[in-house]
Amino acid sequence: MNHMTSRLLPWLILWLLSALLICLLLLSDAHFDTRFFLATREFIKAHPAPTLWNFLKKLGNPWIVALLTCCMFIPHKRFNLRIHLMQAIAAITGTALAGGIGGLIAITLGRFRPLTDAANSWVLFRGFEIGAKDIAFPSGHATLAFAVAAIFSYFYPKSKCFALPLAAGCAFSRVAHQAHFYSDVLFGALLGWTIAWWTAHFIQTKFTPATK
Repeated sequence: MNHMTSRLLPWLILWLLSALLICLLLLSDAHFDTRFFLATREFIKAHPAPTLWNFLKKLGNPWIVALLTCCMFIPHKRFNLRIHLMQAIAAITGTALAGGIGGLIAITLGRFRPLTDAANSWVLFRGFEIGAKDIAFPSGHATLAFAVAAIFSYFYPKSKCFALPLAAGCAFSRVAHQAHFYSDVLFGALLGWTIAWWTAHFIQTKFTPATK
């Protein structure tokens, strides 16, 4: 097994398993997706924690994401201007690409949010609406939260211990807020993580001189 194959195999497995899970959730007019969403809604009603869900939701807000990516500009004890700028460019590019591609998929597939009149309906290509409402697949918050988590995890592997749980909490908060089904946040998380991680890898590979 060559180096490239060994690098791509875990991603292939991740996408295949996620695709199977998403397909299972969407079978029979999203039977399981709807069932798990309703079960979660009842759980949240029985155990309300609005402050927690509101905080976690903010981690996927574009303005908070922009603020977090700016952390790549902050000098640290091992400061290197070239590497620092490369990381900042990767952070901005990775999150922007993830958010943009996620948005294009959302308006193309046109799935409605859980609590709308057309809940779980899909309208192929709803058009380029500015501020389009009630589109759910994928979750924009989950996409951006996992994109940020991927960037930090790529450049600072130790940060994965808190970056991933926070991103997962942000994704779950969208179900807790009754704004998304589980398949929405699952696909958004996978999309954001993949695009941002490979963007960081590409930029680091192309713009960091090889060491001998």
